[in-house]
Amino acid sequence: MSNKIGPLAAALVITFGITLTGLEAQTIVTVDETNANWGFLDETSPGPGTVTSDFVLGPATPPRGSGSAHLALGAMTDGVIIATQNHVGTRLADITTLTYQSYQNISPQAISLQFNIDYDDADSTTSWQGRLVFEPLNSGTVLTDTWQSWDAMSGSWWSSGTPIVGDTPAASTCTQGSPCPWATLLTTYPNIAIHGLPLGLVFFKAGSGWPAGFDGNVDDFHIQTAAFNTVYDFETTVPVELQSFSID
Repeated sequence: MSNKIGPLAAALVITFGITLTGLEAQTIVTVDETNANWGFLDETSPGPGTVTSDFVLGPATPPRGSGSAHLALGAMTDGVIIATQNHVGTRLADITTLTYQSYQNISPQAISLQFNIDYDDADSTTSWQGRLVFEPLNSGTVLTDTWQSWDAMSGSWWSSGTPIVGDTPAASTCTQGSPCPWATLLTTYPNIAIHGLPLGLVFFKAGSGWPAGFDGNVDDFHIQTAAFNTVYDFETTVPVELQSFSID
């Protein structure tokens, strides 16, 4: 188990494919124990928590490859994420695809997709402004013990911080109690973007008030703009132990 985001400077393990809709190159990035561009973090406060964060085979048949990223909670106060800084500064208006798949043992909780956000990347404010959160439970029926696909751009989002627009604090349009569509975010905050360095993270999270015993997985994260078309395939390099046996 790893509980800290590692250095974000190592090379990615990359293979290339071609999209079925045209000639645009799609980059498939394998994320496993050797990939320093993604890392786990225990977000339990106060911590440390009783979390599990690792790469595993399965569960069942993952949507891509044979493995997934695994996030599990031992207590309601636990929180755990897997995060990357690969997409700092990306404007939400430029994103054309934003999908992933999850697997969970209970409902209605399912692993959420979150951004550390800058509500106006055209102004001079670069301070912390909170997180933008897509929770599957606000956008569909969460099933258990099966892989389930989520189109985050078609779902509802809420923010945890205070928007700064034109260097001035603004009212929050999309709250946890009243999440809003992707289109509303773009209309309300035309220059909204994933925060720049060092705050800019794209991440998946489980916990912070969820039931103890939640056990979930995430895989097949697809994010696309005109500048890049990337699919993250979560895998594991840990070898499977073969059990020896004898026949009498």
